[in-house]
Amino acid sequence: MHELEAKVHGVVIPDRGPGATIVGVSELPDELAARVLRDAGLRVTPQRQAIFACVREGDGHLTADEVHQLLQERVPGLARATVFNALNDLVEAGLLQRVDVLGGPARYDRNLDEEHQHFRCLSCRGLFDVRPRPAPPLDLAEPGFAVHRVRMVIEGLCPACAGPATA
Repeated sequence: MHELEAKVHGVVIPDRGPGATIVGVSELPDELAARVLRDAGLRVTPQRQAIFACVREGDGHLTADEVHQLLQERVPGLARATVFNALNDLVEAGLLQRVDVLGGPARYDRNLDEEHQHFRCLSCRGLFDVRPRPAPPLDLAEPGFAVHRVRMVIEGLCPACAGPATA
């Protein structure tokens, strides 16, 4: 049996058959999540595992409050501060990306596998991953600055809110 190396801290997962792709955080099986946390230098606690699972399984880009709310039944007594601290630890460990949106709470992105930016709908407040279209390189910094990464949030109306006139 072949094995594929996941992009998440080099965790090796079993081959998933012909044409299988390398998994990212969102596809990481629960049984390997504890190992990923440990390999990232994080203590493996039931709370941290539940928070990591919630974001991996969640729909879209969750806020800390949304994670806290979703886990209330699964992890009784889970403190809001524990959720905030665990999410920040996961970001520091490179397992999640924090997306800061002007005028709103930080959101947490599990999509680390693809180069993408974010689009925020001004009507429904949804946050969507968008793939960059080929374009000439941007000259974003003055001479002498070394740009390592560019993150942006594009704002407008999503297809559902914009309606058929803009399609």
